[in-house]
Amino acid sequence: MIFTLLSCLLLSSAVHAALDTWTNGTSDPNEECVCEAFLPNTTFPMGELVSLENTVVEINHKLEIEINKVERYEVQLQVYVEKIVNLTAFIVLMETDPDSYSELQIEEVKIKIKQVEALIVELQASIQITSSVLISIQQQITIMISVLTRLEITYDKNLVLVTRREYIKLQQKLVECERRHNEIFNPNIGACSHGGIKRISKPIISQLNANLNAGFKYGGWGKDSIPLPGSEEMYWYAGSSDLLLSRISLYADYYKLIMRQALGTHELYVANRYDYRGSGNNYIVRSNALYYQYNNPFRMAKYNLTSSTVQTKVVPEATNRFSYHYSSNQNLDFAADESGLWVTYATEASNGKLVLGKIDEDSFELQRVWHTSVFKPSVGNAFMICGVLYATRSVDSKTEEIFYTFDTRTGQEKHVSIQFEKFQDFYVYLDYNPTDQKLYMYNNGYYSLEDWGSGSVQGTIGDFGQCVCNVFLPDTSFPADRVEHMQTSSTDLAVEIKLQINKVTSITGQLVVLLSELTNLTARLEILQSGPDKYIKLEFELLRIELRDFEALVTQLKTSLNISSPAIEELFIEIHNMSSIVDQLESYDRRNLEVIRIEFAKLQKKLEKCQDDREEISNSPIGSCTHGGILKFGKPVISQLNANLNAGFKYGGWGKDSIPLPGSEEMYWYAGSSDLLLSRISLYADYYKLIMRQALGTHELYAANRYDYRGSGNNYIVRSNALYYQYNNPFRMAKYNLTSSTVQTKVVPEATNRFSYHYSSNQNLDFAADESGLWVTYATEASNGKLVLGKIDEDSFEVQRVWHTSIFKQSVTNAFMICGVLYATRSVDTQTEEVFYTYDTNTSEESYVSIQFEKFQDLYVYLDYNPADQKLYMYNNGYYVYYNVKFRDA
Repeated sequence: MIFTLLSCLLLSSAVHAALDTWTNGTSDPNEECVCEAFLPNTTFPMGELVSLENTVVEINHKLEIEINKVERYEVQLQVYVEKIVNLTAFIVLMETDPDSYSELQIEEVKIKIKQVEALIVELQASIQITSSVLISIQQQITIMISVLTRLEITYDKNLVLVTRREYIKLQQKLVECERRHNEIFNPNIGACSHGGIKRISKPIISQLNANLNAGFKYGGWGKDSIPLPGSEEMYWYAGSSDLLLSRISLYADYYKLIMRQALGTHELYVANRYDYRGSGNNYIVRSNALYYQYNNPFRMAKYNLTSSTVQTKVVPEATNRFSYHYSSNQNLDFAADESGLWVTYATEASNGKLVLGKIDEDSFELQRVWHTSVFKPSVGNAFMICGVLYATRSVDSKTEEIFYTFDTRTGQEKHVSIQFEKFQDFYVYLDYNPTDQKLYMYNNGYYSLEDWGSGSVQGTIGDFGQCVCNVFLPDTSFPADRVEHMQTSSTDLAVEIKLQINKVTSITGQLVVLLSELTNLTARLEILQSGPDKYIKLEFELLRIELRDFEALVTQLKTSLNISSPAIEELFIEIHNMSSIVDQLESYDRRNLEVIRIEFAKLQKKLEKCQDDREEISNSPIGSCTHGGILKFGKPVISQLNANLNAGFKYGGWGKDSIPLPGSEEMYWYAGSSDLLLSRISLYADYYKLIMRQALGTHELYAANRYDYRGSGNNYIVRSNALYYQYNNPFRMAKYNLTSSTVQTKVVPEATNRFSYHYSSNQNLDFAADESGLWVTYATEASNGKLVLGKIDEDSFEVQRVWHTSIFKQSVTNAFMICGVLYATRSVDTQTEEVFYTYDTNTSEESYVSIQFEKFQDLYVYLDYNPADQKLYMYNNGYYVYYNVKFRDA
């Protein structure tokens, strides 16, 4: 009884110090701690509390309206940003080649700028109104909190609410007491005196979920990591057919779980009463509370399984834009280990890299964060053991791998390889429990369990009792639950209103920046329009000197490149033409000097561009493979938004024919859509026609009641005037002749449509062309989802030979071929991509590399190399982008 007596004395002392109306704590013959309390004589002003409750309802309604407005403002802001990006890209093109644009076109761009300015000014006015309303609501909440504080001080004579808060603190002391007990009588459980995970056992499959429904693929199960006394054997389960967490069931022990005999079920949603539902799958139970991602608004939540009440808190800077690899909406991942409670997430500032936060369990706030170097969408799942983060990824459809660890105690990260078996390919839940040192997985609707070994000594549980505390709280006429609920509600409202005010302030600041950018764009257009007045008059002789210097620079550039270049020859011609014009102007009209000065400025700009591109152009002859592979990529060259002028056309591709017909060497093609269906492809005579959106012709792959040649996915190419793509139905590879408008299809042996690239579904057949021929990459069931590379015979349109790689296709974002070598990419963060793996079909050797390159925007679905110009073409979130490739010396 020592633990019981000590615990009661602690509580009695704490309460006595808070209020003199408590009598001294006494112990009866049974050593129970007994306290007496005086009930208040003052009548509680229930009408005032009811009025506050009505105010909360009113504030919630008003706040919901304003939150919806702020969300609309954010959407509008993004639209305006897109418009300005497009305008900026177009003006850059105009500045590069001003002669190609008429005065009328410049005026049209000016009008578009004015239209966007008007929209932004209108949005500023709307935001000003919302800001005033939010400040008004904030003042109401401040008054409400003040009234609740006064009610507690005045009428809570027995300090019920204070006692509750002290009781929470006492619970933590009891947890520490139990921890020490376990350290003495079971040295392994709860201890961290080991070197981390050594291995993970084979999966123990308990059975199909309690709903007996294989469609319930989303969910989780496990045990309380700090169970209540008497609930040490209790299990919990939550499952559904979607990503919405609506209920959680409790089971007295493992037998009851298996027999599906629930102790009770907590409904997180009751129509017209409350909605505590969550989103995603990464929840845990700790100290009889469910920690999970709140559905709306985006927050972390703590649902008390005793009182059925919920507490929510904002995770600072956390975003709902970066989920784990297997499923969407897994943005907040909760974990518990020997050292406490954790949450992993990502932020916009981290560019999607995983951030780890330690949660203070008393305040339910983040007390410290650590930043890692792993991109969250590339991670399958994560869990914590002894303050160490373990991140997983798929090796194939049957094997998972811990590939990364981050130790919060030392700040050190490591790349490791601890593989373990999966029961089935798809899983959404993985968490470690420190009370039994087991790893719990919810694997495609099944309960799956893994033991882990650290190499330390295994302990046994002795026949000793657990820490027990009996607490007797006084009765009271003070409506503690209602006041506490109001306090929680008002606190949550205060946090939410502050968040919305911060959002409004941020949007307001961004709008000011956008207006400034539009002013700058207008100024740039005026420079283009202004003509000769913007240029300084020079003497003719000085101009001749500059032209001679200019010619010397071009000669030097030609010598250093040591190749023949049409662009450089064109510069020589233009210099000589300008020299002749200078002589003519000097002979009859000095006032036209400014005209030649303008031309000189344009020429100078072209030379600067040539010099800038010098380090990025290929150093290997076209069609040659006498090099050592990729050295680096140039910066992305962003041509413009797609020909449909639609930012929603995120799926598609563009490029050039890798073996063009004679006379079509400069031809470009483009195909884009808002979904994964390939319905048409457009051709453009040259780059200028592509930029001006003047199509040479469009091939429709579907005509109602006539034919349906449509494709699926985004990994298509054009070669020898034929489009190679993944046929929509049935699943085959297809070859569409752009001359005869006929199609030929063939089955790719063993290829499956179950393993797509990381960024997008349905990218199952990826076509590529290089100096050595035509290729297709895919995966098979026999390869367990690992990438297979096939060489296509272009005459028979059959796969003539295959190579098997060791990389899981779903972990790859895209791939391309150069000189018979496969290059596979993955994301580093939202702004950086990386070639991380190569497979050389010439030697059958594979290697892991790191060749990073910049992305224009995060999401892209198309990446292919063209051997005809040695450029890498990317379709990046609706934009045409390409990269120059530089090779290593042989």
